[in-house]
Amino acid sequence: MNSFIGDTDTLQLDDIQGALTLYGVAVTGIPFPPRNEALDFYLSLENLYRDFLGRQQNNPGNVNAEGIAVWLPEFLRYVLNGCSAPEASARVLLNIASGSIQPVCGVVAPGVFNFPPRNVSVDFLTELDAYYGDELNETAPNSYIDPEGKAVWLEVYLGYRVNGCNNQEATDRAFAQIRTGVVAPACAT
Repeated sequence: MNSFIGDTDTLQLDDIQGALTLYGVAVTGIPFPPRNEALDFYLSLENLYRDFLGRQQNNPGNVNAEGIAVWLPEFLRYVLNGCSAPEASARVLLNIASGSIQPVCGVVAPGVFNFPPRNVSVDFLTELDAYYGDELNETAPNSYIDPEGKAVWLEVYLGYRVNGCNNQEATDRAFAQIRTGVVAPACAT
């Protein structure tokens, strides 16, 4: 059932996936790395921005490192699995509010997975920051990484992960790209 009146009178893919989820059938779509590995990457990225790029810790926000490392990948997981950006955002915010993981919108064919343009992820991070501040009354320490850097480099890292790289390979390739500007190929397709 939608939250608004519409003219859809037949079951949709998300209806079916929701029912499957309720009965214990996992509907996951594209696999993403464990949250602790995304967090480790993000914390190392903070250090790289500070030590290698010489950035200052002057990017205020309401979402802490763990929130960035958990919710941006979750948003991207929904987008890569067939959700529109607004639907992916709504599912993440519902997950935060209710503690229940929402099913993905579709199942995509195996292959190389292309991430959305960076402005889509930056827009989500802006919405997430507002939610953390307005709804959760949270604030976080200033970051060395600006919102665009968070979106770009987490997407690069996750792109390597879902395209065959393990944690260390993905981290090394993303950091080499920051240092040299050279884009390394995925590990496997």
